Amino acid sequence: MRQKSIRLTIILGIVSIIGIIGIEIYLLQQNFNIRERQLNQSIHIALSNVAEILADYNNSTLPYGKVVYQYSPDYYVVNVNEIISTEILEHYLKKELSKRNINLDFEYGIYDCHTNRMVYGNYVKMVPGKNPPVHSNPLPTYDEYTYYFGVYFPDRKPYLLQNMGIWYLLTCMVIVVIIFFGYTQMVILKQRRLSETQKDFIDNLTHEFKTPLSSLKLTAEVLSDTNIVHEPERIITYSKILNDQSQLLIDHVDRVLKMTRLETHRLKLNLNKVDLHTILAEVTDGFTPRIKQHKGTLKLVLGAKRSSVLADETFLKNVLFNLLDNALKYTTNIPAIEVSTVNFKQTILLTLKDNGIGIPRKFQKKIFNRFYRVPTGNIHNVKGFGLGLSYVKKIVKIHKWKISIKSEVNAGTAVSIKIPLV
Repeated sequence: MRQKSIRLTIILGIVSIIGIIGIEIYLLQQNFNIRERQLNQSIHIALSNVAEILADYNNSTLPYGKVVYQYSPDYYVVNVNEIISTEILEHYLKKELSKRNINLDFEYGIYDCHTNRMVYGNYVKMVPGKNPPVHSNPLPTYDEYTYYFGVYFPDRKPYLLQNMGIWYLLTCMVIVVIIFFGYTQMVILKQRRLSETQKDFIDNLTHEFKTPLSSLKLTAEVLSDTNIVHEPERIITYSKILNDQSQLLIDHVDRVLKMTRLETHRLKLNLNKVDLHTILAEVTDGFTPRIKQHKGTLKLVLGAKRSSVLADETFLKNVLFNLLDNALKYTTNIPAIEVSTVNFKQTILLTLKDNGIGIPRKFQKKIFNRFYRVPTGNIHNVKGFGLGLSYVKKIVKIHKWKISIKSEVNAGTAVSIKIPLV
């Protein structure tokens, strides 16, 4: 899939998700508002009927105009013109609310004009088994009325939310759809990265195999000339070319096979107690001729007093060789490589530092990925498949060691491995 198509898909997906979330929030709010208005109307009707019943009971008339006042979402005041009977009020409040299926616990209070307080109150349970809440503040009073009672619904908002079950289900379904969409986007991006990685690997593989194969073909053509038998020096030269290029192909194949074994978990460690300093000396001695070809230096600074570790010697040497090989390949100046050790608590810290081109910070987390190579534009002067550091990372992980990297562009790279002592 092309990059523009992926980008367009992601943008459209994000816009769609934002739109779905916005619509869902709007619909939830609208539904909540509708149910809230319906509940308010039902409570108003119920309380108005209670006021009329009280007026009939007292042979009085209700105030002209509005009788029920809502001072907050959960507190109502009902204005009447006569003294209110507690028993009758509570009975008809329960009856009128139940008639309209308003199964809400409520607290009521009757205003006493002599003390200017809400008295004769009670908490009425409309939902069986629920314990009444403890209120520290009495119901509020209002000076504009003489005879009135107040009704407080403490569970009004939870009651409204409970009645929106279907909308919660729809919301959960939308969330599932959004998660699934996000997952598909991640899969698309991952497949794109894998496709790019595969393409880069094939390009590198083609390039790395093409050079030795071309050399082998050219050498074979030269050796097929019958006149060459009279030039033994040329036979020796071209035989050496055949040997070197064949070994290069074997090394390439071996490198890929090693990673394959690691990926399929068919690799077993032969752990033994080894001296890290001894291993370092052997590997650096074998690598010194390559450094000298580039007129560089390889320095050992073995500061650790304890250097015995538990490791597979073969894989440990491979790790060190890969790190030294990278340090040499990615250096444009005269190579200056330093390998140092230091003890830290019960570990030995091995650090390999170079003066190479460095790694930009944005690529440092990816360099241990299989086949990954830091982009260098149109410059392809460094050979490889992007397997070296991936191999190092996996060997370190299998040994249960820890690896870290510090690098700055044009200032070199330092790779550190922390290994437990034995």
